Amino acid sequence: MIASFDAVMPGQPISDNIGHGTQMALIASGLVKPMGVETGDGGQIPVVAIRAMDDNGYTSDFTILKSIDFAIANGARVMSLSWGSEQRSDFLEIILNYAASKGMIIVASAGNEPTGKPVYPAAYPSVIGVGAEYPNGKAWEQSNYGSFVALYAPGFALLPVGHKGAPGMYGGTSISAAYTANRIADYWSKHPESSMQQIKDAVKRTKPPAR
Repeated sequence: MIASFDAVMPGQPISDNIGHGTQMALIASGLVKPMGVETGDGGQIPVVAIRAMDDNGYTSDFTILKSIDFAIANGARVMSLSWGSEQRSDFLEIILNYAASKGMIIVASAGNEPTGKPVYPAAYPSVIGVGAEYPNGKAWEQSNYGSFVALYAPGFALLPVGHKGAPGMYGGTSISAAYTANRIADYWSKHPESSMQQIKDAVKRTKPPAR
């Protein structure tokens, strides 16, 4: 971790009473790999850790904006967002378009309910929406799906930190998004001259796995 920021309570040391953020940081950094990942797929990546939601999962567009500004100022090039809502926000879309205009690649989880309905921020045009699959490559039944899901990635991992519970096996599109962010960052670090499209193509499945 090269920098951290509590955007909910600026000035306070970053903390995580729930565990989900820490889990995703472990995946995004490459310290923990999802099950089914081949050796050498992804790498260890420095992360900028930001707490953008309170312990009840609430945030605001302004808090997200502060988070993105901090990430950009500290050199982050890939943003991993393991959260979502069916409610669309024009302001949030503008914020993420702003981040993308600064050269940042944004990845977000598609959601853990297979409704087929768009979930934001994954469904914004500037964001790569990611669904979850089992270690064997088959689509996870609880993963959301739809035209806004750009790719699927392994979504199960054995984690040393729990989420509102004990350490152990966890699954969901949050893990898939964080892992995809790790792969993008790893590829980008090895191929710094790559275009945005080349980077996305390097980690993108051409077809969703069979449901």
